[in-house]
Amino acid sequence: VPVYKAESFLHVCVNSILAQTYTDFELILVDDGSPDDSGVLCDEFASSDDRIRVLHKKNGGVSSARNLGMSVASGEWLCFIDSDDFVDQTYLEDFLKLPKSDLLIQGYVTEKNNTRIALHQLQSQYKSLTDIILDAEHKQVLNSPCVKLFSRKVVEDFCIRFDVNTSYGEDHLFTLAYLKHTTSVAVSTKMGYHQRILSSESLSQRIVPPKFLLYYVVKLKETTSCLFDFTKEKKLLAVYNNIVYNHLRLYIKNFFLLQTGYKQYLLEKSQFLNSFIVISEIT
Repeated sequence: VPVYKAESFLHVCVNSILAQTYTDFELILVDDGSPDDSGVLCDEFASSDDRIRVLHKKNGGVSSARNLGMSVASGEWLCFIDSDDFVDQTYLEDFLKLPKSDLLIQGYVTEKNNTRIALHQLQSQYKSLTDIILDAEHKQVLNSPCVKLFSRKVVEDFCIRFDVNTSYGEDHLFTLAYLKHTTSVAVSTKMGYHQRILSSESLSQRIVPPKFLLYYVVKLKETTSCLFDFTKEKKLLAVYNNIVYNHLRLYIKNFFLLQTGYKQYLLEKSQFLNSFIVISEIT
């Protein structure tokens, strides 16, 4: 659990984890140099339960916090939970009821002001891995490291880490990078994870620096081109081309909001378009 400015809601997250019906786990709280009392709260939790380990570090962003947590983890599985979210009591147990696979996935509930605003439920059966990925992308399940159990052995064997060079799309890139090294995926229809949307964090109002948008689509192209054979996976091709298209639109919008230099805009826009052309030529 990466922790930053979480003093007002951290107790909900941690208490939901400690209440798990499956009890054989370690909880790693990574205080990412939080300026409030989050770090103090982490230490208080650790003093009350020996399954909790606290790491304090200089602020470096959520990716560096997660990477640090992974580097000291000792369990068979890695499970990520954001400090402003919480999970049902059977969250971990529901994962472990699934057939043994390299990646275990379930859905989640999105909430705002204690009201459910979206359900992201996966199916009980799929015909192929492609169908799992299509549905998970459509339901926004792959764009976060949460609602999954990752094999720590796979992560360590292939040195998979969160990209600290960006603060946008790094979660999606991590999951896709992990998928490159999996041979099996198991899916649950459970939705034991509760994603809480805080009024201060609306993505629709966030102005993402254009360089981060470009970095994301370039890395997305690189990762998916290694992961999929787009000459055969036409539906997946459409999914990822659509992601690039949506980010190109967002880039143009943010360019005008931030008033980036026009020459830089033309250069970066051409790089966006290249992300389409390189993939589309395969078809």
